[in-house]
Amino acid sequence: MSVEKSRSRILQTTRKIGELILEYFAKASEAKAQGKPVAWITVFTPVELLRALDIYPVAPEHFSAMCSARNFILEYLEEAEKKGYSQNLCSYSRCGLGYALSGMSGLMPPPDILITFRNSCDVYVKWWQSLQMHLGIPLFVGEAPYVLTNEDLDGYVLDYVVKQLMELIKLAEERFKIKFDEEKLVEAVRLSDKASELWIKTLNLRKHKPCPLGGRDSASDIFPLVVMQGTQEAVQFYEELLGEVEEKVRKDEGVIQDEKYRLLFDGIWLWYAFDLIRYFEDKGAVFVYEPYSEAWAYRLDSAKPLESIAKKILAMGLNIDIDLRIERFLKSIEEFDINGAVLFSNRSCKSWSAPQLVTAEAIGNRFNVPYLIFEADMADPRQYAEAQIKNRIDAFLEILRER
Repeated sequence: MSVEKSRSRILQTTRKIGELILEYFAKASEAKAQGKPVAWITVFTPVELLRALDIYPVAPEHFSAMCSARNFILEYLEEAEKKGYSQNLCSYSRCGLGYALSGMSGLMPPPDILITFRNSCDVYVKWWQSLQMHLGIPLFVGEAPYVLTNEDLDGYVLDYVVKQLMELIKLAEERFKIKFDEEKLVEAVRLSDKASELWIKTLNLRKHKPCPLGGRDSASDIFPLVVMQGTQEAVQFYEELLGEVEEKVRKDEGVIQDEKYRLLFDGIWLWYAFDLIRYFEDKGAVFVYEPYSEAWAYRLDSAKPLESIAKKILAMGLNIDIDLRIERFLKSIEEFDINGAVLFSNRSCKSWSAPQLVTAEAIGNRFNVPYLIFEADMADPRQYAEAQIKNRIDAFLEILRER
């Protein structure tokens, strides 16, 4: 067996993610047993604020990704579909609804409140309204005006979101007879900012040749920034991850020994098909940048905690103008020396996938970088045509070889 075949391409720190996830859900059940409120949230909901209210946040989107990766999502998808929810709906929403309709006897404890912000996904509001209809618990829907220019992150738009955060605080205090702790918020914001700083530093090390951190790692390692913002555990994880990646850079050790192609991946990963990443790597192609991985990191200012959180809500990648998104894409081509782009047209996430043709055209026109677009679903394995997709990958890599 060759050294390359015997050496794992997954970082040791990444291997701890599974244990970290199970521990996180175990703490959610403990909080529920102790009588503390549990919130089901959509991602990019202000987790730091919930920590200051001692409300435990759980994200059904992450739960759905985990169910898909561990191959037990179908029972929840089918439960939702039996109740009339179409397969054309987001697979995360079908999984979350199916879990709620099947009795919630798994890792996610039943929620005491539902919280969402209209800042990224076009199904959030109806999904959360459906959950409220089934569960009969309070629902908070926050609005996030669309960001057309960077100037929109200040002024009256920012004030509008801050006021909504204050409304959420008031609702939680009155509903659960709890008291908002501003000192806890400042600390949570400080820790969240530190975790983001560490993650950004880690991602920037992927500019090194050979790339020290691959797509399998980046897809998994975002978890602490999804629902563990504002915790020391998240900071500790990213400190360890950064240290390991820095060591690989010092040793000039890449994801694979013979790095031929440096690729951009656009989209949410196919959680049930991590083997596709190895399929690329076996042919010398490494994913060195993903907008999705970068989207979870946002620097915060603990001196202005509510304002910082409001900006984070507004600046979520899908809540900004397409021209700003394309600008970041084009910048990444140069920064990471990318020579090919893979764009995953996700049947479940039209908000993310809709602009991809425009983005691909911009990449091709400015840099003459070849791109591949393929279609599947991020979590529902029934909508995955493996042989067809691999044939398209082979054709794409052949184009790269001929350049």
